[in-house]
Amino acid sequence: MEQQHTDNISPKYLLQISEPPEGSLFSIATEEYKLMNATFVEAMMRITQIVSTGVFMPDDLLWFRETELYYYDLNIDSYETEQHGDELKKLILKATLTEAYEMAIQFFDNPVTSYWTNKLEEYKVHFIRLEGCSTFMLEFIDKLKAELENFCKDYQFIVLKEDFFPVMEFLNFHEVASLAEKETDLQKQKQIYVDAIVESGMVALRIEMDEEEQKKYEKLIRKCNNAIEIIDFHLQHTPPAPLQPEDIPTEKSKNTVEFTTRRQVLAMYYLLNELDKSTHQIDRTVKARFIEFLTGKNYDSIYKTLSDPLKGLEKDNNQNAIKDMEYVKSHFENLGLKTIVQKITKDMQGTL
Repeated sequence: MEQQHTDNISPKYLLQISEPPEGSLFSIATEEYKLMNATFVEAMMRITQIVSTGVFMPDDLLWFRETELYYYDLNIDSYETEQHGDELKKLILKATLTEAYEMAIQFFDNPVTSYWTNKLEEYKVHFIRLEGCSTFMLEFIDKLKAELENFCKDYQFIVLKEDFFPVMEFLNFHEVASLAEKETDLQKQKQIYVDAIVESGMVALRIEMDEEEQKKYEKLIRKCNNAIEIIDFHLQHTPPAPLQPEDIPTEKSKNTVEFTTRRQVLAMYYLLNELDKSTHQIDRTVKARFIEFLTGKNYDSIYKTLSDPLKGLEKDNNQNAIKDMEYVKSHFENLGLKTIVQKITKDMQGTL
């Protein structure tokens, strides 16, 4: 096994091989599969922990950056295969990679790899929300899914070959329909039935089905196609959902020009400062995101205004800035929020 080492990286992060050997001895193959198993297991455990807690542990990012994910099918030395029989590889995989296989099924909530995409997107959404996440982590999760897919398909084909049909059992129509019913979007429902047809077809190619299994497979395909036809009919004849009354802008709101981004940000700036006046702990980025949520205005414009909310007041030609402040102050006067009114007045006087 060839490992790449550097002076400043712990060897535990370097679980990689440049390329698979042409023929591995039993002992080498066993150790290599153990390393693959350990890497996959730790990767899934770390991701699960991060998603659960919402934070990275101190060494997580280093581990993800320095760990090379890989899986490939090792060829066992032909002499040892002759000596120990064709079942040797199956025994090695079962002994070394079962933990990773079972964890992958739990990690993606499904034994059928073609259904893993939705769960993958869930993990990505969780990571995007985390502070300190980078595009590298999203690429790592993509790589993990790809390598686990290759590994699980080989494991199912080699280790579970004679009892592979239990995986096929998962693809009975009742299971597929139950999964589709959870989706409200017709296109997503249709895709579930399409995926079931594709996946069951791949299974059918890999195993020798008896007459009963063949009938079950054909019945699944027929029912999935019928479901797809029904969904296509509804897609063609279902009009788009009408807008709800609260979603339809009024003539007044469409034509109102007073509600500028600057004025809305100023109002929220004073309101949030009043709420946070004892600690001033709210980060500007968090404030900007909150204001974006409330107003629907551009985030960059909001953040820029928050960076210098009193901009323009110090200039000789500050009529527009004064007008904005007076407009915002009038709303707080109507609300009876005297403390904020006094603060706005003080800010205006301090720049005059």
